Amino acid sequence: MSRRVIAMISAGALALLAGGAWTYESAIAAPLRDARARRNLLVAEIEKREKEVRDHRATVKELKEIGGTMLGRDAESVVHRLRVALTSLGHEAGLQDVVVDSRAKGAVRNPAAQAGVTAFGEELAERADMSVVAGELKGEGKLDDVLRALALLESQPWPKRVSGVSLKPVPNADRVALSVSLETAFFEDFGPMEPPPRATPAADRIELASLVGLKNVFRAPAPEAKAQAEPPIRPTEAPSAPSLADWKVTGIVEQRSDDTTRKAEVWLSNARSGEFRVLCVGDSFLGAVLDAVAPDQAVFLVDGGRYVLATGDHLDRRDRQPAPQ
Repeated sequence: MSRRVIAMISAGALALLAGGAWTYESAIAAPLRDARARRNLLVAEIEKREKEVRDHRATVKELKEIGGTMLGRDAESVVHRLRVALTSLGHEAGLQDVVVDSRAKGAVRNPAAQAGVTAFGEELAERADMSVVAGELKGEGKLDDVLRALALLESQPWPKRVSGVSLKPVPNADRVALSVSLETAFFEDFGPMEPPPRATPAADRIELASLVGLKNVFRAPAPEAKAQAEPPIRPTEAPSAPSLADWKVTGIVEQRSDDTTRKAEVWLSNARSGEFRVLCVGDSFLGAVLDAVAPDQAVFLVDGGRYVLATGDHLDRRDRQPAPQ
């Protein structure tokens, strides 16, 4: 066989091989690679969707668990249950003059979106995820009662954000006025139909409240007793001499035992000492002598002068004298 024939056969074989390779690449290999790439993309997409479904289920489960601790799933129920809960724990703690208020504040945006977290899309950032109800508790009691009320409030399972607590001593009373402002949230889609059961604070919380309450920090400390010097002994003053000014005529009476016998008396009393005296005509008392008795009048001799006294006059009165006889 000539070289020319061999060359032609070789060229034809090479052309056949090249054509077969091109045909295989274009008709089989390339489509197969594309199919495998599309399959890998589909598998990745399926895995992504499955993960999203699993995440969604986990998220829903977590939301239901969180929602189960809330007071309800609508504003009317939560407002009522919050008022009942605050009133109940206030009375249980021993507070007096308990006043409770609760009101709906409406839906709020996602707090994370409000904080500027960039992972949220515009739709999620603007969507209202929860609603808020505000409440307030006021009451008075001893310090340990007030601290017990705060411990009871803290132990309740429903979510709460305390925005203000005020403790003020009540004037002229061994009591403290408590005021607590708070907010609680609820999910309309995942909130419970019934409120969660009330919780009791741990024993150490109650014990701590009692220990703090034993020492009322609002009570002013008692002043320290200071030793007082004994007052100097003063000489005893001599009692003042009896005075006619202390004695008053309280009665002028006449008594008759028969048609001829007549007895007149003048009654005297001392307003300071409570003493009582009865004088008859001729009797002397503190230098004053009862000289005569007439209807509603008594005549006394004092220091050489004659003076008329009536009921209610003191013995030192000197402005009336009897008419000349």
